[in-house]
Amino acid sequence: MDNDIDSIKIEIIQQKEPPMWLLHANSVQHEEMSDIVHRMHDLVHCTLRQIQTFIHKIKDSVRMFGKNVGSCAHLRTKNGKTFVKHLKMFLDEKEKELKEKFEKDITDKCRSLVVKGSILNEAIYGRELEYYAQVCLQWKSIERHFEDFKRKAFHAFIKDSKQTWKFEKYDTETDQILNQHLERLEKVFSSDPYVGIEEEQIALIPAMLLRVEIFCRCAQQGLELFKSSSTILSKINKHTVISISTATGSGKSTLLPALLAADGYGKIIVTQPRRLACNSMSDRVNKTIGKISGWAVAGARSKNDHNTHIMYLTDGLLKEYLQYNEGKIISEAANCVRGMVFFIDEVHERAVNIDLCLAFLAKLLQLDLKGKVKIILSSATMDNSVQELFQKFNNDYFALQIESTLRFPVHTSRIKINETMFDLIERLKKDCKKHEQILCFVKSNTDVTQSIDLLKQLKKIDAFPLIEFQSPIIQQKLVAEEQIFFSTTVAQTSLTFPSLKYVIDTGIINIPIYDPHTDTTVLTKIPASHSTITQRKGRLGRTQPGEYFPLYNSHVKRLDFPTPQICQTELSNIDFGLRKSSEEKDSLETFKQLLPNQLDQAIIIRAHNRLKKLGILVDGKQFTQKGKDIAQLPDFGTLELSTSVHAALNKYNCGRDVILLAAILSVLNTSTILPKLSNKYKRPEEGDYMSLLALMHDLSSQPTSINNPELADIQHYLRRALLRLKIFETYFSNTSTKSEWQKSAKISSDNWYNIAQAFLDGYWENVYISLDRLQGRNKRYGRYSVTPEEFDDCRKQTAVLDRATVISQKLHPECVFARDIICSTAIRTTSRLSFLGIIPAAWLTHEIERKVKVTATEMTKFKEEIFHSIDHHITYSTTGHEIIFKGPTGKVFDTEQHVREQLCNEYKWFLPDKESLKNNSMLRKNMPKVKRNIFMPFLWRWQNEKQVEKMNIEKESPTLLKIVATCREKDAESIVEELNSFFNWLSQCESFQNEQTDNVQPQQLNSSNSGIEQRIKRVTDANRTWADLKQAVSQGTRESRMDVIAWTLVCKFHCKLHGAFVRDRIINNRVSPSSDANPESWVNYERKSGIPVLHSKITPSTIDCHLPIQDYFDIELLLDEIHKYEDIEVKVFRQHCQYVLLFDEKALTGPFIVNLTEPHVALAQGSIDFDIDNLYVEREHPQKLRQRVDLSGPPCSSDLEEIVKKIRMYHFKVLRPIDDDRVRESLKKLKSQGYSQDGPPLTLSPSKSS
Repeated sequence: MDNDIDSIKIEIIQQKEPPMWLLHANSVQHEEMSDIVHRMHDLVHCTLRQIQTFIHKIKDSVRMFGKNVGSCAHLRTKNGKTFVKHLKMFLDEKEKELKEKFEKDITDKCRSLVVKGSILNEAIYGRELEYYAQVCLQWKSIERHFEDFKRKAFHAFIKDSKQTWKFEKYDTETDQILNQHLERLEKVFSSDPYVGIEEEQIALIPAMLLRVEIFCRCAQQGLELFKSSSTILSKINKHTVISISTATGSGKSTLLPALLAADGYGKIIVTQPRRLACNSMSDRVNKTIGKISGWAVAGARSKNDHNTHIMYLTDGLLKEYLQYNEGKIISEAANCVRGMVFFIDEVHERAVNIDLCLAFLAKLLQLDLKGKVKIILSSATMDNSVQELFQKFNNDYFALQIESTLRFPVHTSRIKINETMFDLIERLKKDCKKHEQILCFVKSNTDVTQSIDLLKQLKKIDAFPLIEFQSPIIQQKLVAEEQIFFSTTVAQTSLTFPSLKYVIDTGIINIPIYDPHTDTTVLTKIPASHSTITQRKGRLGRTQPGEYFPLYNSHVKRLDFPTPQICQTELSNIDFGLRKSSEEKDSLETFKQLLPNQLDQAIIIRAHNRLKKLGILVDGKQFTQKGKDIAQLPDFGTLELSTSVHAALNKYNCGRDVILLAAILSVLNTSTILPKLSNKYKRPEEGDYMSLLALMHDLSSQPTSINNPELADIQHYLRRALLRLKIFETYFSNTSTKSEWQKSAKISSDNWYNIAQAFLDGYWENVYISLDRLQGRNKRYGRYSVTPEEFDDCRKQTAVLDRATVISQKLHPECVFARDIICSTAIRTTSRLSFLGIIPAAWLTHEIERKVKVTATEMTKFKEEIFHSIDHHITYSTTGHEIIFKGPTGKVFDTEQHVREQLCNEYKWFLPDKESLKNNSMLRKNMPKVKRNIFMPFLWRWQNEKQVEKMNIEKESPTLLKIVATCREKDAESIVEELNSFFNWLSQCESFQNEQTDNVQPQQLNSSNSGIEQRIKRVTDANRTWADLKQAVSQGTRESRMDVIAWTLVCKFHCKLHGAFVRDRIINNRVSPSSDANPESWVNYERKSGIPVLHSKITPSTIDCHLPIQDYFDIELLLDEIHKYEDIEVKVFRQHCQYVLLFDEKALTGPFIVNLTEPHVALAQGSIDFDIDNLYVEREHPQKLRQRVDLSGPPCSSDLEEIVKKIRMYHFKVLRPIDDDRVRESLKKLKSQGYSQDGPPLTLSPSKSS
């Protein structure tokens, strides 16, 4: 056959399946041909098997790859499905391509083997085909393309994401920055540990997809800060600590944490200074960027907080986390690929917890963290002290200033001249388009309420409050729906306004400032810092163009940053917490080096001493057993409250009661909840604690009662209280808690004595006694548990009860204790007691020392008569003029009260004395006219202010008064001295008139004097508004300020305004000298009396008033009323039955004086020296003048119109002989002011007086 091979012809019939072979040969070759055919079929089958094997192996590889991809649950998300779709597409395309290419190649190989293998049988074609297929699998394996497919799918996913989250308005720079981030992610995706197709590498893909989405959605927001994001992330990557200062509203609080998540950091903890901000910031991130954020505040947290990249916490929660979880933090950071980030936002606020967080972070940096912890300090502005702290403990610090602008322009405009805030709001409201909003910043919650009321009263415009004690739900609802708002600092950072157009800023804030030297915290009005002003202005320009109206003086000195609160706060709680968390190794003393600003050593000493007073420390360093016990308890907010809970559990069998109270007291910063309680809860005989306990018993036993409509306004407080209660209950039900505490925490006595005793264990320093029990003023309370000499600030020593208390205003309890002692610059000389419990003094067992000042006579009486009756529990000692009592508080109080009562004597006087009556004819003439009624204000004053008992004045005879009083020796001397002063005036009075004989009718001037009537109305119209009065003080002249004080005296205190002010201000409308005169030189002081007098040329100089005869006049109430104006300063001088008040001694507008005279003395001073001083005005006749004496008859013959005419012409008549120095001095002063005398002096006959 070999020789005849050329004669053999073989054909394949292609259309047959399997193929048919046609052989053209000699018959002898057919046998051989049969073998060829067999080999040919075998070659084909071998080829088909290799194709099937190849396809099977490709599918196996794809299937295994798909299995690894499919096993990753996180790729079943929307992002994952998009990525897998692209990956499958690339796999399918490649699988088809490889299959077709292999079939072609293996078929060609098969053809090449037909002759050599099948016909000539010179090759083992099966091996060759198998070898060829293996080579093809090796060089054309689909596995070799898997990594490329991953990258291509990732790239395709990026393109899809950019399209899905495309910009609303394209910005080239933003797109370039986004591409930089995405290109960097593609490089990361192509590097270890992402290379590979095993489950371990596949599991890393979802996080990368999310990072792409986050970057795209961050860019979509269109915020300026994104354009700096490459720089920011690069600096954060290179440095351990970085401070970022950027414009308010730039998005640093929401965008920057999201960018950190996109950059691959495993855990990002972001602090916010307020609870609402945590929730709102997290929601905003989840809505705009994706569900990557959670939040947590005390007692509440989001449901997704365990599986989020970003966690928003209050600075208080972060402080606790850092303080108690140092080991956990190190472990968590080590397990994060890029580590964890602590993002401290709003650092410029420098709250106590923010400074403590900074200190704990500085401490953390001293450990070997291997670069796994990053610290970001974010603020619109940054204080250098923060930077210096971290540079001290870590050189790897970088300060980054990002120049960014708001999305919309903001302009600053000034208020118009003589325009009030309410005028401005009215004007802006008219300019507002639909839904545009106005936000007004004022200093306090009281100002918020007053401003809303006044805006409604003056302009018929509704406004709404935004204050920190509101429910966050209510705040968000108001911001979404209403137009005009008044707020304090709460609206600076926590709220987002959808259409804020205008911000009006008074530039003032109220801040609590602690004075360690007096142990007093005072809510103080101060100018807002520049950083605070920046925050407020930064509310604008976020959703539309804005306009900022500063109502403050730009020249007022302001701090660049607020003083750190930790430097002006009482820190005993912090000291205790440091000792507790460090197992008594740390304290404020050792920890202070970690704080950005150095503490006053006096603050540290005070905190240390308070721990000792509460029985928590012994020998100044170690915990007592009581201290160790309290350290095991949950945090109840304050040491005093923790001490009270401890006492309830261990001594007074009322653990459940006090725990219920602790739950609600720990969430209440204000007593505004108390008036809103239903009457069924109120316990006015026992006070606020038992009222709150009734409420908490109801809520804890019937949780659905919280939905009662009566509780709607306070529901947010109650929900927080119930969350706190749940935490406390969990602790006391835990098996690791002391077994005796587990039992006592369930005991409810509902007995006020037991509960009060438990609270007194913590609040014993806050016990106050009604001063009227100690010969003091009515409705005032004195701090009784602490010796007053320990303090210089009297505000904490004298107090009034909070009006919000459930205690009836008619009920005047002998003794109370308070949770809060509130001192404020808005309250002049007292403090306000809040959260009150009424207790008998007998319940007070704490040991105290009290001092009672006495005269020499009283000391003798005490030693000879009184000391025998002193309780045997009391020890006493005496010094020159003091008796000192020591013992249990209740016993000391009873003893002091008893001694004071025994030192009182009954005194009787018959005045004036016979010698004075004999020698003074004027006194004898006037005495029959003196009636008892004119002394009533005098009597009321002594009774209300000194508790003088059985005081009475009666006519013994026509020329003699009988005065009776039971009082102390010093008071008796003062009473006689004051009455003798009255008789001295009476002896010089030529026209004494009892109040009841005044029949000169008020008159209205003719229409040509409308200006005078307007000025009368200015001081007598009771309907003048607070806004009008406030503006007259803050923006007015010296004369307008005098008008306000005159109005207050006439309209609020029913005084009669007479004398020079009526003459010079109301009639002549005179003003003080020009502004180039030095106002401080206007005041002189009389040598003997020390009473201030103004320079004679100052006009008007004084406001002269007669105090009302029908009412008790309380000088303290007047000073409180004046104090409300804030910008007025006043000094009080006391003469017999007369007050002299010096106003504005150092004010640029210039000082003035007010003389207030009690009725009996005012009547004794009734002589009229000059006809033009005969006028007065009063509240009952707001546009009319009255005359003190009728001058229409001879010798004066001047009616009201004539007197007014003379004043305006600067003429006057003298109505009495010029026979004493007082009249001569008055005449000289009048002439120096430009007045001319008409004719010789007249003699006004008393009989002509009405």
